[in-house]
Amino acid sequence: MFVKDFRGNHPRWVYHYFENTDLAGYDSGSVQPMLNRNYIAHIPVLVPSTQEQRAIADVLGALDDKIAVNSKLAETSDELVSLHFRRAIESEGTASRPLFEAIDIDFGEPFGGSDFSAPGIGRPLIRIRDLKTFTSQVWTTEIRSREILVQPGDVVVGMDAEFRPTSWLGEPGLLNQRVCRARGKSTGPAFVRETLREPLRRIEGYKAATTVIHLNKKDLQEAEVLVPDTESLELFEASVEGLYSRRVAVAIENRALEAVRDALLPQLMSGKLRVRDAEKVLENAGV
Repeated sequence: MFVKDFRGNHPRWVYHYFENTDLAGYDSGSVQPMLNRNYIAHIPVLVPSTQEQRAIADVLGALDDKIAVNSKLAETSDELVSLHFRRAIESEGTASRPLFEAIDIDFGEPFGGSDFSAPGIGRPLIRIRDLKTFTSQVWTTEIRSREILVQPGDVVVGMDAEFRPTSWLGEPGLLNQRVCRARGKSTGPAFVRETLREPLRRIEGYKAATTVIHLNKKDLQEAEVLVPDTESLELFEASVEGLYSRRVAVAIENRALEAVRDALLPQLMSGKLRVRDAEKVLENAGV
């Protein structure tokens, strides 16, 4: 379904209205739930004046625009890091070395389910499913002697199904089993992330014929990586250190902006929060 007649309402306000409305609650059918416009045609809507709609759209739009700018900056930073890495490994002194000679790998601990807790109780746990959202869904009260605390910017890899070197962009958390952390012996996380892409792709490729693929320590022990000569490596580190740090910083800022936006959206749309008060929130958030 789509909207083509806004009946004089501000289009962006209408967008935010639907964004704030749980349309799934109006689905019909148990086997295959579906939504029909006739099911939602009679939902009562609190409609502010056009001026107020525009003001609400401007407040939420300011957050959306800032998030979009940050996302583009992060994307550009990643592209530049990859470009510098390709140049570095094209140097004459680049050599193939065992992965464990260049990178330290720490494996997550098997935290017990009996100690899992709701968010905010204990400490956040980083599981494979969290690597795409950067948000820990489960926390734990358990303390383990060999636990690994992952910091923002650390490179982590899920060890089931897909093997992708990922820059952790969430809050600090404990590494759960089937997730590993990679750190360079003499390099920063940007080099580690870029270096791991190709060997992990190869490992995933030759395991693709199995039903469920798993990454294990032996796979990593047998893998080799390309390491540039000292001069090229130092140049790479100097070129990307600021880019990578900035990329992590804007991702963290976006998470904070999204939290502010998600908090403001229902309050503004319901009329519980006035625009002038929301503008003060934006001012305090630096938007």
